[in-house]
Amino acid sequence: LFQEVLVEAKKNLERNKVEADLVLSRVQDYQGGPFDVIVCNPPYFQTADKSLVNTNPYLAAARHEEYLTPQDLFSSARRLLKGNGRLYMVHRAACINRISETAYANGFAVRTMQIAYEKRGGRGKSVLFCFQYGSGSDVLVKAPVYLDDRDTFARLEEPV
Repeated sequence: LFQEVLVEAKKNLERNKVEADLVLSRVQDYQGGPFDVIVCNPPYFQTADKSLVNTNPYLAAARHEEYLTPQDLFSSARRLLKGNGRLYMVHRAACINRISETAYANGFAVRTMQIAYEKRGGRGKSVLFCFQYGSGSDVLVKAPVYLDDRDTFARLEEPV
C-alpha cells in the first residue's frame, strides 16, 4: 500500500507523546492481535461510478470504499479484537443507519455515540461511535460537538 504514510503516522505519534507499534497492512489481511482497542477513520463513500473516484491514490483509498467496506471493517474487527475490545470510529452522520446495521450484522452493538456539527444550528457532519462485540446494553448518546467551538470538544469515552 502506501509506505510513506508510516512516516507521517510516526510524526503524529511523537507529537502526541504516544508509543505504538505501526504496521502497514490491509486490515483484512492482518494476522496480529488480539487488541483491546481499534480506532478507525474508514472511507466514507460508496462509489459505483468509477469515474467519480478520486484520481489521487491516497485520497481514493481514504475516501472511497475501494479498499475497505464497512462489512470488511467489522468482520476484521471481530477477528482482531479481544472479547471485550472496542472499535472506535468516526463516520458521516448521514450513514448512521448503514453503519449501525453493518455493526449489528457482525455482532457489534453501539456503546456510545456523539454527533459532531460544523456549527450550532447546522446539520450533523460526523458521528463518533464506540462499538463493542456482543454488548447489548443501552446506547449512551453523548452531548454534541460543535467544530466551530473547539473549547466544547469532548472526547468519546466509554460510559462510566
